[in-house]
Amino acid sequence: MGPALTTAHGIGVLIESPLLAPQQFAITAANTIAYSLVFSILVVPPAMAVWGAYQNVRLRSSLRQMATDLA
Repeated sequence: MGPALTTAHGIGVLIESPLLAPQQFAITAANTIAYSLVFSILVVPPAMAVWGAYQNVRLRSSLRQMATDLA
């Protein structure tokens, strides 16, 4: 969390640049980093939990199938 915030603020300093191109870059880059931080905190953990449950069910069904084949 800290590295994302410091990077966003570090790039955000370019907003004070007198040139238009660095200002636009700073706004775009800082917003992208901030959105990535929010996404990684709010979306990734639940998605990994759902994916882990899916993989667990898949593994159990394949193990049951193997046990049935061996019996």
